[in-house]
Amino acid sequence: MTDLLPDNIPWTSGNYLKLHTGGNEFFPALIAAIDKAQHNVFLETYLYADDLTTAAITEALLRAGMRGVQVQVLVDGFGSRHFFRSLAQTFQGTGVRFLVYRPEHRSWKFRRSRLRRLHRKLAVVDHHIAFIGGINIIDDNNTPPGLSPRFDFAIEASGPIAQQVHHAALREWALVARSGFQSHLHHWRQHWTAEYRQLSHRLRQSLMVSTAQKQLTKPGQVRFLPRDNTRHRQTIANAYLSAIESAQQHIILAHVYFLPGFRFRHALREAALRGVQVTLLLQGTSDHPLLQYATQALYGNLLRAGIELHEFTGGFLHAKVGCIDGQWCTVGSSNIDPFSLSLAHEGNLEIRDSEFAGALEQRLKTAIEQQSRQITLEQLKHAGWWSRANRWLAYGLVQLLINFAGYGARRGMD
Repeated sequence: MTDLLPDNIPWTSGNYLKLHTGGNEFFPALIAAIDKAQHNVFLETYLYADDLTTAAITEALLRAGMRGVQVQVLVDGFGSRHFFRSLAQTFQGTGVRFLVYRPEHRSWKFRRSRLRRLHRKLAVVDHHIAFIGGINIIDDNNTPPGLSPRFDFAIEASGPIAQQVHHAALREWALVARSGFQSHLHHWRQHWTAEYRQLSHRLRQSLMVSTAQKQLTKPGQVRFLPRDNTRHRQTIANAYLSAIESAQQHIILAHVYFLPGFRFRHALREAALRGVQVTLLLQGTSDHPLLQYATQALYGNLLRAGIELHEFTGGFLHAKVGCIDGQWCTVGSSNIDPFSLSLAHEGNLEIRDSEFAGALEQRLKTAIEQQSRQITLEQLKHAGWWSRANRWLAYGLVQLLINFAGYGARRGMD
């Protein structure tokens, strides 16, 4: 099936956006929105943990369900593998509908399809308030030892963009309910498929109206970019590449996992060579050392092109954001690595607005100045041969895993 290019996804205007940094800002806003819900709440997350913060989210969802709000929660079966069974019991009989994307029943058995995950983090309340970003349902300090707190972002959006997000969430729910992953939920499938079709038609009509109202643009133009393995395979990657190729002044990317393919690396190098200041903020201490070592194998090539590299030291960098020229930015769940860009279901907001992009850019610059260490070519030259060997070995191993999954050089690390 032909990839759906970003330009085919309509821009929406008349939206109001608020940037949340970390769970301390994000979770209170999410709970407040759920408590005000009158009709429906969708929540999608990769990881739904078991801590005091998530208990507050769960209680808000239960309150909404008890007062008659249609509540639907979808979690990933790998990211939430330790908790989804207890969550299912918690929600049972409460009015909260609960689904698991590709649940892990036999964790010891490796299958290529296990690498296809639901990695999106989003919520939609009453069709008009949406939350999109990289923040899972987990406390900022619930991290591996020595990595707290998390540094991450989410956007609270109201306006026509929420309808785009709601449509995507509704479609994902219907696909999972029909997929066969949830054998105990057969009695929901026919009902939700019919409801999905009805709501999908109404949402498409409302999107056509809202997209035509360009005069309402405030704070700018926004669109939701999904990534899946059917119609939207390259949507997020193409949006990044288009913005990078048009950059004139500066590019700032902050990513916890950064292992770009050839096209992406080439676009960054070309931008740097034509005088654009390219700055990367990456994780200083990772929860996945294999991916971190593989990323470090690329450091020399990036630095020789004039790209500035910083490693975050202020905690656990979990962000997946980019800013270009103070005019364009994206916030979402997608890393720049083969797993996000070739395998997982992801969701990003793409934004054209100088005020919003400038605010995000300033937060990234502050983190770079105050909570990071710069990596230089001189430092790499003094690294031992065993360090360099480990990095390239890790890079080769990650590439081998991607090839084994059936998403090798052509899609993942091309």
